[in-house]
Amino acid sequence: MIFCKEKERKNVLRKQLLKYCELDTLAMVIIYTHWKRIAATLKEYS
Repeated sequence: MIFCKEKERKNVLRKQLLKYCELDTLAMVIIYTHWKRIAATLKEYS
């Protein structure tokens, strides 16, 4: 929830927060993919 009296400022903050969430999710997917690839490689050698 964004607490701000100015509607325009609230909209800017909302858009920035959504962009942050988008980038954070993308980063998590990249990290997960990387670790999954490492785990598969290690499994081949064990």
